[in-house]
This record gives sequence, C-alpha cells and structure tokens, in this order.
Amino acid sequence: MVIDNSAAMQATTPAGKTRFDNAIAAARDALDRERGSGQVTMYVTAPQPRQVGGVMSGIGEAKAAIARIQPVDAPDDPAALATLVGQLASDSHIGRIIFASYRPIVGLPARVTPIMAGEPIANYAIGSFALSRESFGVAALHARVTVANFSPSATTLKVTITGDGKALGTAQTAVEPGAVNAIDFANIAPAAVYRAQLDPSDGFMLDNVAYATGAAVKAVAVLFVSPTPNDGAGLRTIPGVSVETRTPDAFAPKDLANFDLAIFEYTTPKELPAVNTLLVMPPPGDPVFKITAQQRRGWKSRDGRPPTR
Repeated sequence: MVIDNSAAMQATTPAGKTRFDNAIAAARDALDRERGSGQVTMYVTAPQPRQVGGVMSGIGEAKAAIARIQPVDAPDDPAALATLVGQLASDSHIGRIIFASYRPIVGLPARVTPIMAGEPIANYAIGSFALSRESFGVAALHARVTVANFSPSATTLKVTITGDGKALGTAQTAVEPGAVNAIDFANIAPAAVYRAQLDPSDGFMLDNVAYATGAAVKAVAVLFVSPTPNDGAGLRTIPGVSVETRTPDAFAPKDLANFDLAIFEYTTPKELPAVNTLLVMPPPGDPVFKITAQQRRGWKSRDGRPPTR
C-alpha cells in the first residue's frame, strides 16, 4: 500500500474533509475488503518515497500503521514515486498494490489499484515574498509578492501585509487562469517579522500565507578610509547601512571585495577601485585621479556679496 502524504493532500475538499483524510479512510476500507492472511508493506510518498515500518503480518497491524501516518509540508517527487511504483509492480512476490492519492499516475501497471482521494480544487497561491531596500538611507522597505491562480477562471487576488502584527498595506491584481502576477508595495514600514496573507482563501491554506524578516534585507556595506577614521562613525546612524573603518596604512585594495561603497577622506587609493567610490577632500598630486587644488580667498556669491557662514 502506497499512501500519498505530500503537502497537496492537506487541501480541504468541498465536503469539508482533507484529501488526506479521504485517502486514509479509503485505504482502511480497501484493507477491510482484503481476504486471506497475506502480509502488508506500507509506503509514503513525501518528501521522498520510503517504506514505513517493516512487513506487517495482518490487516489489523496495517490499519494501525495507517493511523500513524501524517501529511507533511513538502511536495512529493513524481519521478521517484514512479520509480517506486514500477519497482513494486515488478516484484513477483507482491499480489496487489493499492495507491491512494489525489491525482492519478499515468500508465499504472495492471496490478496497481488506484484510490482517488478527492477531485481537483481551485487553488490560489503565494509564490514568493521578497523584501529589498530601494533607497539609500531610507528605513522603509520595498516588498514584492508573486501570486498564482491555479483555477479554471480569472480571479482577483488580494494580498495584505502586516509587520509585527500591524497592518502595513493591501493591494490586489486580476490573475488569469494558470498565470502568475507580481504585486509591489513601495514603502513598507520597518518591522522584525512580516506576514503576507492571500485572499480569497481556498482549500489549501499552506500556500496562502508567507513570512519574511527585515533582518534578512542586505545592508549597504560601506568602507570608510581616513587618517581620522572616527569621522565615519556618523554613517552608522543611516538606516540600512553597515560601516567599517580603516586608516590608509591598514587599507588594502582586496578589502573592497566585501563592500558596496568606499569612502576615502583626506586620502586616495593607489589604484582605481572596482566599487562605487566617494573622495572627500582628497590631497592634490594623486597619480591615479590627478586631482589638482587651488587656494582661493575672498570668495563672493553670485550677487557680489560675501557668502554667509
């Protein structure tokens, strides 16, 4: 006996029971109809097909083993499942194979008795929930949620995002049958844990909710190089920025590989950096950037008046 325990079996049928409940009930009924004193071997399908326990000597023991099987939150592997069924079908010591699932396997051998555990149901799903930082120095995040419509008709799908239990935004999109759409939320307030909820709900709740964490959003890594490295301490107050400081003597070009931005104050690198670079008051006479400087006194504004300080 092969029982489908994949995530899809958790879907609720129109009758109010899950596919898995229907499969277990049908499997028990099938065992009750068996005659004789043969042995029973039990298999489940997810996350990989495997045998459950040893060879059981009677129907009662097999029914007890079925009661202990639980569905998992993982899909099954169709190729591995087909291989298992093929191996069982080729074993001459096996008289009959019972396969309980929500979907048929194409080309089942004659000795395999399929048990269908429920008809197809409309399913709406969240495919991904991703956070990113779109603007430098802004605490708000950008969220993108992809939604899919696995039903025969077009449907408007709505996503609501909450952060640490507080509502942050709602958006919706019309999705054609079999299509996947993206919904963007431009400015999501900072939070530790975000939750995306998909509506309308369906019989398969597992893919109607998704979570993301603000801590997973990559910070902009800044390397601050200066004879006075404490000048860069204030950069740490900018949201979404991580800062490391170096003196010019401690800096090496290979250090830049781990940073998004390099800031050089009162100094310049000895070779052209491969990352975004900002030079603050660089000294003149540099051979790489060839920066020149002139000293001016008595600067005036465009209207001829001395500049204010």
